[in-house]
Amino acid sequence: MVSFSIFVRDEEQLKIVKQYPVSMIYTDNLDLVQQDSSLYYEVSKSYNKNFPNNLLIRDVGLLQEFQGKKNIVIDYGLNVANMSSLSLYQSYFVKKIILSLEVSLEELKFFPHLKDYPVEIYLYGRPKVMTLKNHPLFTHSSYELLDVKQEIYPVLVDENGLVFIYHKEPINRISSLKSYTILGISNFRIDFFKESIEEIKMILDELF
Repeated sequence: MVSFSIFVRDEEQLKIVKQYPVSMIYTDNLDLVQQDSSLYYEVSKSYNKNFPNNLLIRDVGLLQEFQGKKNIVIDYGLNVANMSSLSLYQSYFVKKIILSLEVSLEELKFFPHLKDYPVEIYLYGRPKVMTLKNHPLFTHSSYELLDVKQEIYPVLVDENGLVFIYHKEPINRISSLKSYTILGISNFRIDFFKESIEEIKMILDELF
């Protein structure tokens, strides 16, 4: 059975997503997690003993620290791109392992017995392409970067001064959903950034 995990950023997105039979909900908004303990919190700062029980982790140190103490989903930032790394992270008894965005559909055909692993595929969203700490130009709120090709990269700064630069456009692999399921993959992730309510509902209606 196919299941979907959804990443939300604010209460409005959360309310919409909860209208659908999603498997897990991820967020980087700690206020939302404090209101609903079933959400998985994307850890973006150093160790804090008050972290919630459900975590979305992209840091090996935090993975080792919380092994056996928290419910953990391995985020795509840990770059799980082969069977060796997949087997290694499975040994930590995590809930799911989101594969690296660089792993193509063709490459997955060389991953044996995928259905035996808690693999999740990043199906739609605008992923982070770079993280900076305490950058002198990016100090608060949000920005846009314009490169030499006139392409725009959104920039967000969190409450701890971490700067996240996002992909210039959403990745969209929804049309390949059936091809992934044929390989034995049943878990998929959808990330929402600043889509309108109408756009969010259109994407979710296509999936459910």
